[in-house]
Amino acid sequence: MTDHVLWSAALLRPAVPPWWIVAGLSLWSAVALGTTIGSLGIFVEPIRQEFGWTGEQIGRALTAFVLAMALIMPAVGLLTDRIGARLVMAGGVAVIGVSYLMAGWSQTLAMLVAALAALALVPALLLARRPPGR
Repeated sequence: MTDHVLWSAALLRPAVPPWWIVAGLSLWSAVALGTTIGSLGIFVEPIRQEFGWTGEQIGRALTAFVLAMALIMPAVGLLTDRIGARLVMAGGVAVIGVSYLMAGWSQTLAMLVAALAALALVPALLLARRPPGR
């Protein structure tokens, strides 16, 4: 009987200290958001030179990215609760590939706006996780 109690207590103890989990998720968040939001400013001038678009037009594409990300977060949370984080994150990986291809092949402003709006799904989908105890 005592062995069973000790074994149960060992299973309840976290394998990794909680602060490591917080640090890991913070790093993952920085990578996921840094490769999208943080890197977009680097491409403003090359895009302006290549296509002759104004700063306002390029800003419209970046605004579409941020708005799409803000609007999709609650839906991703609900989807994660219903089908699980593994499938949601797998969908995020697929969206990354398609979005970057769309952005790379963009010839019109509308295409770039659509690509960046689709790319906004990536941080939401890749950071999806099911809360503990659910």
